Amino acid sequence: MKRNKTKISDILKLITKVILALLVMGLFSLLIYFSFKWCQYNDLFAINSIYITGNNITDDNEILKICQELYNKNIFSINEKASQRKLEKLPYIYATCISKFLPSSLVVRIYERKPLSFVKLKQLYVADENFTLLPPPEANRSLSLPVINYQLTPVPKINQMDKINDTNILSALNIVKSAKYEFKSLYNHISEVVITNEGFSIITTDRGIPIYLGKDNLKHKLRILLKFQETIGDSRTYTQFHYIDLRWKKQVIVGSSRKRG
Repeated sequence: MKRNKTKISDILKLITKVILALLVMGLFSLLIYFSFKWCQYNDLFAINSIYITGNNITDDNEILKICQELYNKNIFSINEKASQRKLEKLPYIYATCISKFLPSSLVVRIYERKPLSFVKLKQLYVADENFTLLPPPEANRSLSLPVINYQLTPVPKINQMDKINDTNILSALNIVKSAKYEFKSLYNHISEVVITNEGFSIITTDRGIPIYLGKDNLKHKLRILLKFQETIGDSRTYTQFHYIDLRWKKQVIVGSSRKRG
């Protein structure tokens, strides 16, 4: 009887070992299976495409250099806000938005600053419409803008990415901005705005004719200049004059030099 019990006990132990072995093998197989599925899941949602839109000045490669770290990451795990902050440190980028498109694509929307004018100090810069001083664009990105030519001394020191606070430069930028948005037909004739001790003058794209504005009532003088331009007609523009002087009260002086009263 005892012998039979021993045999049964041995059989039960053997069955237990077999079941345990089968459970271990099953768990191991499940682990391999779910690992494989996890890899498939990661491959499916691994970022493999980044599309950029909205940039006209900032080169795609500059943007992709910052976004490079996002490639092959799981689309659900990325911190797009952190990448947006990095992109917004590029000088011509004002704001960004990174959108996820499942399963594995990102769209980077760029909102750039609006360049208003070149600013010539000790070197050439760009000012945007919020009067922030920017570095010149890359050589392969050309901008067709008027130039603010600062000819006073000393030349003000303004750091890149800072707001311009020099009153003379701000006045010159306001001349350009007013012309661009309020006197559009006049804007196309502005090549330079020159700042000297005598005040402000516009150098036209029409044979470089100088238009002397003086120091005061600059916006009012732009209105007078626009009316004068409408009077002479676009076909004649300013090419028939040696200069135009708006420093006189209530009149426009053209032609040869004359003392001001």
